Amino acid sequence: MEGLLMNIGKLNRRITITTYAVNSATATGGYTKGAGTAVTTWCSAKPLSQKESLLNGLQLGQASYEFTFRYEQGTTVNQTTLLTYESRNFRVISILEIDENKRVVKVLANERTN
Repeated sequence: MEGLLMNIGKLNRRITITTYAVNSATATGGYTKGAGTAVTTWCSAKPLSQKESLLNGLQLGQASYEFTFRYEQGTTVNQTTLLTYESRNFRVISILEIDENKRVVKVLANERTN
């Protein structure tokens, strides 16, 4: 885990992390729309080769990346999180590592085609 902290200087690209709104049930049977969030932060982006994609169980035929990025407390990163990097949208497939302070996370993501 120390490797993530030591490579913080390599986070030299910008990425936007978008978390969609979650609707909450109300007592009357309706829903209250929640607020989504979008945070821009620093990242490193490593395109994966087809061999690396296969080894990680990712779908071939799509651009796959390994992203390492900083994030703030309260930011949710899961498989519904949208990552925007160089005007391209990516879907988080797998979370690989999170450092002890929860300030840097490493994920695998596929480019969204729609």
